[in-house]
Amino acid sequence: MDPEKNAALSDQELLERFQQSHDNEWLGLLLQRYLLLLFGVCMKYLRKEEEAKDAVQQICLKAVTYLSSQRVTYFKSWIYMVAKNHCLMRLRERDKNTRELSDNTPVAHHETDKQDLLQTEQAARVAHETATHEENIAENKYDTLGLEAAYLATG
Repeated sequence: MDPEKNAALSDQELLERFQQSHDNEWLGLLLQRYLLLLFGVCMKYLRKEEEAKDAVQQICLKAVTYLSSQRVTYFKSWIYMVAKNHCLMRLRERDKNTRELSDNTPVAHHETDKQDLLQTEQAARVAHETATHEENIAENKYDTLGLEAAYLATG
C-alpha cells in the first residue's frame, strides 16, 4: 500500500476496499484519520485521559467487528455516534458503581485541574463541530439504526 495514494482516498473508498478485501489495513487507515476526534469525544464525556484512551481502543475494536459484516454510509458521523454512545454507557456504569459505593462508603471528589478542563472542552468543541458539520450529518434515521441495534445486542 502506498501511503501517499491512500491519503487521497475518501472515507467511502477506504470502507469499500475494506469490505471487499477484509484487509484490516484499509480500516486502520480510516480509523487513524479519526483518532483525535474519538479521543476528543471520549475526553468530553469521561474527563480522564487514561479512561478516554481505553475507550478509543474499545471503539476501534467495535468498529472492526461491526464493519466486518455491516455497511456504513457516513463513516465520520457513524464513528462519532459510536464514541458518544460508548462513553455514555461507561458513564452509566460509573454512576451505578458510585451509587453502590455511596450506600456504604463516602466517595472522595477531586477537583479537575483548570488547564486540563480547558483542553478537554476545546477538544470536545472541535470534535462536536467536526461531527456535526453539514456533510457529516446522517441523511436519515436509518443510517445509525443498524449500529444501535448491534450496539445494544453486544452491550
